[in-house]
Amino acid sequence: HISYLVALTKLYLNNNQISTIQENTFRQMKNLKELNLSSNCIFQIQPALLTRLPSLEYLSLSVNLLYKLNNQ
Repeated sequence: HISYLVALTKLYLNNNQISTIQENTFRQMKNLKELNLSSNCIFQIQPALLTRLPSLEYLSLSVNLLYKLNNQ
């Protein structure tokens, strides 16, 4: 499971046809500084996903199908 990569600082998942990301996908990645999710099929992001990344400095969501930032 990807969340076990706790020392990871950069993660590039661009061009992978990802459509959904679970809220807890990056939960243990406290050191993640760069996350590239561009050029996928993501249509919705849960805000809690981003709040669990305290070190995040760069996030790319370009070229996706985003239409909603879900706030439940």
